[in-house]
Amino acid sequence: MDRTQLLTALIVATAFISVAAAAQGPVPGTSFATAPELQPGTYSFHLQAGDLHFFRITLKQGQTLFVTLRMASGVDFDIAVLSPERDLLESGVRPAGFYERISLKAPVTGSYYIVVYPFGTSSGSYTLELSVVDEPKVTATVTVTEFRYITVAVPAMTVT
Repeated sequence: MDRTQLLTALIVATAFISVAAAAQGPVPGTSFATAPELQPGTYSFHLQAGDLHFFRITLKQGQTLFVTLRMASGVDFDIAVLSPERDLLESGVRPAGFYERISLKAPVTGSYYIVVYPFGTSSGSYTLELSVVDEPKVTATVTVTEFRYITVAVPAMTVT
């Protein structure tokens, strides 16, 4: 293989790897600083024992975040949702074989962090489902009822 053929093969291989990586979606972060921004949707990842996966999602005040973490029945992963200030707001720590579900109403606008971590030596694949619901709008309807009293004067009758 000459240099031109080798260079062409390298370019094709690099392009294939880049396309394959892009098709897989976001790569989990390993810290708050590297947490990728997720949008509502469904994502699949693989977590090794001892690793942590960090994600973030932007919420407006009053929006409700729903998170579902699904994994195989023999795998035990847990989940935490932290505020923009990185305070723990909610966590799911159910035993192996159960999905984790969290809902959280955003008290302030900002980036909220989602951390997925294994319990013990669990490792494997998981699916993270995110949905965001806006705060319901309140519509006030005012009904006014007006009462008017009418007095009818009837002249007195005389009978003769």
